[in-house]
Amino acid sequence: MAENKNTFVFYAEWKQDFEFLTDAEAGKLIKHLLQYVNDENPEFENEDRLLQFAAQKLKNVLKKDLKKYEEVCKKRSEAGKKGGVTSGKSRASKQEKPNEANASISKQNERDNEYDNEYDNDILLEKESKDVVEETDPDLQKISDFKNFLKTQKPIQMDRLKMAHNFSDDQMNLKIDEFVEKKVSWSDDNWLSEGDLSKNFEFWLAKNPKLPFTGFTKWTKEDFFKDVQTVSNGQQISKETLQEFFDHYREPTPTGEMLFQSMKAWDTRSRLKKWLNNKKNYATRT
Repeated sequence: MAENKNTFVFYAEWKQDFEFLTDAEAGKLIKHLLQYVNDENPEFENEDRLLQFAAQKLKNVLKKDLKKYEEVCKKRSEAGKKGGVTSGKSRASKQEKPNEANASISKQNERDNEYDNEYDNDILLEKESKDVVEETDPDLQKISDFKNFLKTQKPIQMDRLKMAHNFSDDQMNLKIDEFVEKKVSWSDDNWLSEGDLSKNFEFWLAKNPKLPFTGFTKWTKEDFFKDVQTVSNGQQISKETLQEFFDHYREPTPTGEMLFQSMKAWDTRSRLKKWLNNKKNYATRT
């Protein structure tokens, strides 16, 4: 961790990752993360592949958080330097040759001004730190940039795709939103160029032409259940397993939305596939 930093954020959404682990495995993972944030460079044994996978995912999030923290510290340092220069100039503009009687008063005033400036800077920097964390989320910025590029910089390609799939402008924008949000959420957005981004969208659209019946954040519990039934149709999945999956992701969050609605992007088919794989891996280890 960075120097003088002795805290880190443990996200509530990590709960779903820990639920696939036994209590013993969860304990190992917690200890591993604590060793990691204390720069002890921990490693799992080769047979703990599931824990290696889980730990790497969580550590990637911690790395992003650390980068944000370092950016905030840098801005604080720069703002502090500016505050020091300003207060120095202010003091220099005062009486250059105070007499002996005024020297003591001037010195006390300088000390008071320094205290006031430091206090004001602390308040401003605290506000600035919050703004940096809230407004410069790299994932949100990437999502915005990618969407804007596809919607505004590739009109000929988008018109061709709209005709091929018989989409309206609004429907095409929905598919662009779906593509970008899913790819960024899954960290599958390492395109070599803007041209590579647009080509990937076209390939993805050919495989995923179906329009969602409504945005997943607006789904009711019945809508979600209907989608689970649709994507599981034809697959050999027990009713118990589907019910477990449905019950888990329809759990209410502190904000009042269902768990699946709190995700940056949602695709029931992919999530169900991951659920089944994790369940299978867990069964083979117990």
